[in-house]
Amino acid sequence: MITKAKTFFAAPAQRGRLFYFLYWGALASFGPFLNVYFSKIGMSGVEIGLLAMFSPLATLAVSPLVSMMADRHQWHRRILAICMLGVGAVVFLYQFPRYFLGLAVLSSLYALFFSPMTPLADGLIARMSSRYKVDFGTIRLWGSMSFAILSLACGALWEWLGFGAMFAVAGLLYVPGAWMALRLEGMRGTSVHKAERMPLRRVRQDRGIVALLVATFLIGISESAYVIFSGVYVDRLGGGQFLVGLVFGLSALAELPTMQISGRVIRRLGHPKTLLLAYGLLACSYFGYAFTPGPGVVPFFAMLKGVGFSFYFITSVSLVDRRAPEDGAATLQSLVTAMSWGLAPLLMAPLGGWISDAMGLPTVFIMAGISALLAGAILGGAYLRGHFEGTPLKTLAPGG
Repeated sequence: MITKAKTFFAAPAQRGRLFYFLYWGALASFGPFLNVYFSKIGMSGVEIGLLAMFSPLATLAVSPLVSMMADRHQWHRRILAICMLGVGAVVFLYQFPRYFLGLAVLSSLYALFFSPMTPLADGLIARMSSRYKVDFGTIRLWGSMSFAILSLACGALWEWLGFGAMFAVAGLLYVPGAWMALRLEGMRGTSVHKAERMPLRRVRQDRGIVALLVATFLIGISESAYVIFSGVYVDRLGGGQFLVGLVFGLSALAELPTMQISGRVIRRLGHPKTLLLAYGLLACSYFGYAFTPGPGVVPFFAMLKGVGFSFYFITSVSLVDRRAPEDGAATLQSLVTAMSWGLAPLLMAPLGGWISDAMGLPTVFIMAGISALLAGAILGGAYLRGHFEGTPLKTLAPGG
């Protein structure tokens, strides 16, 4: 048994799978239900939107700086572990304040710790999967698997035990994830000298990446609407916490087979066409949410959303990794994350809150569908112009 455990941890891909399982499982234990909790204790749509603004602010202002520091000093794993422990502590404390000011203080702390985590983890594991010729999707699907299991189980559990238990359990679940973060394989071949050779101004020289950043921002508008308001929407349609968990769980379950085949689809269609397919599926799912006749139909559109999101996420991460130099992988991943989970939700959180209060939640999802279609138009135009041919950031001189 001990020998088998040592063999498991010796394989970098296995460590990546276990990390994603722990990381996304911890988030699934409270993430789908947090805004529902805020609504239950009396927060309005505008207040929920304002609370949601702290994460994109930190993603925009903090995450790129932390990722550049990690690239420069090779601190990816250390910072990731510290951030996970910080998130766990803040999540545990969420159960105590009942007024907006206290929740705002905790939300700002949560945002500071949470914002660098995903780009650091994705950068480490995507580069490792490329190094060992393992499809990134077959590793990342373990995160979707745990998200599905935990969101389904916790939806029923929190409806029975209440939200107090949710915050205690979720906070503790981040501890093993932090331990596993320290056992991921680090970046190779990067030094302080090399890390300083890719300033952000070089990014504009890759027109494919620029188009991807704009499209990712528009998809971020759509995803922000879904993440912030879908749980509240399902609850107001007449579903309880079990249905909220079921919707998120089925969405994550639908990601599993898609992530399993994503590498083959990308090799067959190429990155741009696979992204266009993903954007189309996402648009259909958001419009489905907007025009659903009742809560019983929502799980179908949630599964469609899961298929679209898995293609979008895997393709975006692998495309960025393919075009990024070794000395700037985490920096470039964090820049894409800043557009999708920074600038986009920073605009969508207050706007979506106002729209939900003034025009109803279906209008929020109509806006999400339109934004996804615009993303497809931007990316499709760049593809037709040949902007995804070559890898300029890997071939241009550092000072170019």
